[in-house]
Amino acid sequence: MLLVELLKYRVEFIYNLYVKVFRFMLKDHEVDRKVIRMNGASWVLLGDVVCILLFPKLIAITGMLMLSLADSLSAVFGRLYGGKHIVPDRTIAGTLVFFVVSLIISFLTPKYFYSFKEYSLYIAMAAVTTTVDFIKLPVDDNFAIPIISSGVLYILYLLFFPGVN
Repeated sequence: MLLVELLKYRVEFIYNLYVKVFRFMLKDHEVDRKVIRMNGASWVLLGDVVCILLFPKLIAITGMLMLSLADSLSAVFGRLYGGKHIVPDRTIAGTLVFFVVSLIISFLTPKYFYSFKEYSLYIAMAAVTTTVDFIKLPVDDNFAIPIISSGVLYILYLLFFPGVN
């Protein structure tokens, strides 16, 4: 798919086939040929690969779930029930859903120790990731969310459970 992402801007046939097959899933900016950019699914793939390569399995899984569940559900709820936008593309409802789903993920994902201190790390990660999602980084959030949430969690483990890898 990454190869298709690169070739769709250079080969007319690939672009036409890409649009014909995937148009119903793509946003307008993802089919605009004036600016070269990858679609959200490719960013998901890259973010997940980085998480798998950089972080221990339990932490990478948590980061990938943050994107798959918290970000997706917050976007749906934000569009359906969001009402007023606090910042562009961000609503109170969407942000609250992101945080609540992040907390659910934090409590349900596998842990090393299942201690209060360990759960506290996950709550802190949920708060940081929700904040990062809210401020909308210049990097695609499909790439940033799993890496940031995994990175924050990994750093917290290094600080509070230095022997765990």
